[in-house]
Amino acid sequence: MKPESEPNGTPKSHSAVEQFLKLLTPNQYRLYGYILSMVSKSHDADDLMQKTIMVMWEKFGEYKPGTNFVAWGISIARHLIMNYRMKQKRSQLYLADEAIEAIEAESVRYMQELEHRISILQDCIKKLSEKDHRLIRLRYYQNESVKAIAQHLGKTIKAIYKSISRIQYILLRCVRRTLAEETLL
Repeated sequence: MKPESEPNGTPKSHSAVEQFLKLLTPNQYRLYGYILSMVSKSHDADDLMQKTIMVMWEKFGEYKPGTNFVAWGISIARHLIMNYRMKQKRSQLYLADEAIEAIEAESVRYMQELEHRISILQDCIKKLSEKDHRLIRLRYYQNESVKAIAQHLGKTIKAIYKSISRIQYILLRCVRRTLAEETLL
């Protein structure tokens, strides 16, 4: 298999491909969420996402390792979205640039808040007993049905639902308590 090439024909190493994919894969939904929040149609967002990834790959040599990969990708997407809007402006009504910037800032803030809450939830999950952690792993990480879990653990479906409900309540209290403690600091 031939290695990928730079636009000038120079081959990109497999390690560059691996590094790019390692950074892109866990962050793809964040980039897509940003793009989707900036355009009104999902098929346009899909096209812009593909173009963004292509440009990110072409410019990957300019990315500085250790810096915020998502912010770098968003800056590339922002330019593509602006070009998209310029082309579409003649036929459609768009928000003022100030409104777009406000939506963009709120979208980024929301994604950061969501990531923070997910991190807190992950910490709370780590505090569960092994038995509860196993049940959560089966249900949500391995996407097992309640019926399959009940059969696997030798319990009734009702008992599994009750346990999941209890664990969800414990996790909810843990997340709320952690967020409340943070606001007191």
